[in-house]
Amino acid sequence: MVTSQRLKNNYINHLLVDPEPLRSVLAFCKKLKIKEEEFYSHYSSFESLEADIWQGFFDDTIKSLGKEEEYEMYPVREKMLFFYYTFFEILKNNRSYVLYRQDAFSKAQKTPGYLKPFYKSFKNYVNELVDEGVEGGEIIKLPIQSQLKNPFLAQLVFLMNFWCNDTSKNFEKTDEAIEKSVRLGFELISGGVFDAAVDFGKFMFRQFR
Repeated sequence: MVTSQRLKNNYINHLLVDPEPLRSVLAFCKKLKIKEEEFYSHYSSFESLEADIWQGFFDDTIKSLGKEEEYEMYPVREKMLFFYYTFFEILKNNRSYVLYRQDAFSKAQKTPGYLKPFYKSFKNYVNELVDEGVEGGEIIKLPIQSQLKNPFLAQLVFLMNFWCNDTSKNFEKTDEAIEKSVRLGFELISGGVFDAAVDFGKFMFRQFR
């Protein structure tokens, strides 16, 4: 019986190596020499398969964080940093695929269906972090806070795009962008945005000199 992982691996391989687009699930199954029903036992479409790829990046990140005993002891800002560092380490193993799909998250257009479950999981994760920060006194509770949780998704998309374009050794500039943008994000929802915004602005200015 074919596994979901084999389907995902072969799908990614086709996208990156084969110039011919996949015409149908049947064509894909014939290429793998499996029955069509074996594909549908895991996924209803290519979109649902690709959604599982992106959700897998998130799930693997959370799973990796769960193995770190000290993670639960971190302040919420450090948890957010740790999340991003781990997430991009996982993406590094799939960089060619992420670069292939960069336009899907970097351009102002309708969000593809395969990214929506991943984005929803990320927003839920951030909401939990913010609530934890408010309850623990790390974040000052403000009336507009509920509206300011969503910009963290814009932060995620910015960092993914920055990482795709990063040519620095071992993606060192991405690490710096993570630090600056996380600081800015948490200052924003706490009402102390000015210093963090200036610091982030200086960082971005250096990237385009």
